[in-house]
Amino acid sequence: MNWPAIVETLRKRGWTQVLLAQKLGVVQSAISDLSTGGTKDPKHSTGSALVALHDSGELPPSAELVEPTKAAA
Repeated sequence: MNWPAIVETLRKRGWTQVLLAQKLGVVQSAISDLSTGGTKDPKHSTGSALVALHDSGELPPSAELVEPTKAAA
């Protein structure tokens, strides 16, 4: 599994390492290790939850509250 790519995709959706850690019930450094490739084989529960979040398209709580700005015409 390409954990750095998964974390990067989630980051582009607005997920910070802190928010991901809170959502998955891990410490922020665990997300950091996944994003840098320092951890290649996370716990099954962490990896499964990260993939499920990635596949769901769920946005972080703060992103859901903010409307996207409209491009100037």
